[in-house]
Amino acid sequence: MRSILSLAGLAALASCGSIRIPHEVSVTDAPAAPEAVAVQVAAATPSETSALAPVPLGLELRGLGLGIDPETGYEWSEADWREWSEPAAFRQSKSKRSVNLGVLLGARAMSDDQDWQSNLDQQLMAGAEASFMLKHMPIGIELGVLTSFTSEDVQAGSITLDTDVRLYEFFAGGRVEFGIPEGGFVFFAGAGVNAIMTYVEARETVTNVTTDDNDTTLGGYLHGGMEIMVSDNVGIGFDLRAAFADKASLFNSEADPSYYQGALLIGFHF
Repeated sequence: MRSILSLAGLAALASCGSIRIPHEVSVTDAPAAPEAVAVQVAAATPSETSALAPVPLGLELRGLGLGIDPETGYEWSEADWREWSEPAAFRQSKSKRSVNLGVLLGARAMSDDQDWQSNLDQQLMAGAEASFMLKHMPIGIELGVLTSFTSEDVQAGSITLDTDVRLYEFFAGGRVEFGIPEGGFVFFAGAGVNAIMTYVEARETVTNVTTDDNDTTLGGYLHGGMEIMVSDNVGIGFDLRAAFADKASLFNSEADPSYYQGALLIGFHF
């Protein structure tokens, strides 16, 4: 009788959760399906999942300690989650844009039109640039070459001069860029130093006598613009630029090579 009472007491305690009665567990017992666990945890913590940035289907539960993609069964690492928890625009800015090459075609206006006779202050331009972005950062360095040109007849008293003006510029500086994934928009800005060589050639139309002069001055620039990505590696956009430099000494006078510029940009990104 005493042994029967003891067994009954143990059973009652076990049913109340006071003690545990060991039982055999087979090593072949399968754990709960990842999908079921994911659904249970997601239902219990809706506030956590709603705070996450939108990510592809099946990855919403990363960061909740599960570490398993319920669609593929892949176990995500902490580094995976850190990457996807970054702002979406920042992820876009460093995607496929480690090296950027750009072709520029446009027009510029010299900032001091009093230094340039006739329409010599309105010039067409072309150029090329390259930028190198730091890994996992939206900042980098840029450099490039630009040229502008125009040709006009300038009246000097009774003499007509067929005048060509060309500017050659080298620039280098820093760059920052960020993107918006929806629509593939990428914005950028940069600033730095430049060197501008101003070259002027004048030919007298009657005697055909030609004279020329040039001077190189230093200065700075700033620019900004936007691209629309038309494919993974190609974008089309615009670039607005302002450059400032010391005046160039030409034919015993001075001319300011500073300018404002607008250009079409075709970018290639790798």
